[in-house]
Amino acid sequence: MSTKLEKAATAMKEILGLKYEPIAVKFLMEKTPLAGFEMPSERRYCQVLMGAREGNKLLLNGENISCPAAAWALGFKAPPAKLLSGEMPAGMGIFGSPAAAKNTLDTMPRLEMGKYQIVACCPLGQAPFKPDVVVLESAVEHLMWIALAQAF
Repeated sequence: MSTKLEKAATAMKEILGLKYEPIAVKFLMEKTPLAGFEMPSERRYCQVLMGAREGNKLLLNGENISCPAAAWALGFKAPPAKLLSGEMPAGMGIFGSPAAAKNTLDTMPRLEMGKYQIVACCPLGQAPFKPDVVVLESAVEHLMWIALAQAF
């Protein structure tokens, strides 16, 4: 699997001029951690993605995820009332008002609660699995080309 994914990662980096590695994300139904992957202490999902783009192989589960919105989106934990109301994200300055936050959170796609036990993230070229999602961080124009290619 790795060689095919290494070629795909290299092609994406060259064609799009990516600054960071494409990230492979896998949703695992079993609690068994993957060999060679680290289960860090409390982290946000975004922090795990940032670590993966730098070459780390990291795992998140319901015990070590620290962001309530990501824990809810990944199906690890029910959201606290202040997140559901929009008060928490608005209070952090992420949204202009609790109503705007609530509207966004109400329409945000989420994984089924309890379906997955672990999320694995690593550089695409090092993934020992077929990713469920590939995360790219790049210029808006590059991401537009990816969206257009996917639509094609």
